[in-house]
Amino acid sequence: MSKKHRGGMHEDHADESWLIPYCDLLTLLLALFVTLYAASNIDKDKLEAIAQSMQNQILSGASITYMPGISPGNPMPQPDAEDDGSAEEEMESLRALEEALQQYLVANGLETVVTTSIDDRGLVISMNDAVLFDPGIAEIKSEYRDVLVRIGQRINELKNYIRVEGHTDSVPSNTQVYPTNWELSGGRAASVVRLFIDQARIDPQKIGYMGYGEYRPIADNATPEGRSKNRRVDVIILNSQYNALEQQRTDDGGNEP
Repeated sequence: MSKKHRGGMHEDHADESWLIPYCDLLTLLLALFVTLYAASNIDKDKLEAIAQSMQNQILSGASITYMPGISPGNPMPQPDAEDDGSAEEEMESLRALEEALQQYLVANGLETVVTTSIDDRGLVISMNDAVLFDPGIAEIKSEYRDVLVRIGQRINELKNYIRVEGHTDSVPSNTQVYPTNWELSGGRAASVVRLFIDQARIDPQKIGYMGYGEYRPIADNATPEGRSKNRRVDVIILNSQYNALEQQRTDDGGNEP
């Protein structure tokens, strides 16, 4: 009887063999969490630096680029911007030319006929075409040809490209030769270019002209004073940005069959 009783108790005991793999699983999970925690502590400073760098880049609107061996604490050297020294030298040359022209204009009483300024295109020499030309005519008055030649000789000292722009007021041109202000403004600009090439010896490859008619006014065409300001020929000594574009156009034209 006692043996049966002991045997019955052994059969009723629960099977606990599953505890071994369960404990192994818990041990593995614990080891994994410890490893992850250790790794996060090791890279904490680096992760904070990367996060700060990304935030700064986003706020500045710049793109983020990482390369092998480059870290946020040791960023990749950025390429230099356009050579500030060359740009400053160019600006100094344009200012020097403007000053020399101003002295010449004042000495010859032409400061009200020819004005100078510097804008994003370069040095602008603006000439009142009401003085240079008779109404409806694109031929330069003889008394101002020498003045323009002197100006052309001075600007020819620089290697910059030159663009001559013709402008009119809003009064229509209706002559047989110049039926619209487009032709009249372009013809006057072309006359200046031709004089610069023939008399001032400016290289034809570095000069060109455009006619804008009445469509780029600088004053109100409703008044005589405004119309007088709008009738002008602008000679522009282009800065390096426009020089590069003009050089590309010259090279492309020279490569055509």
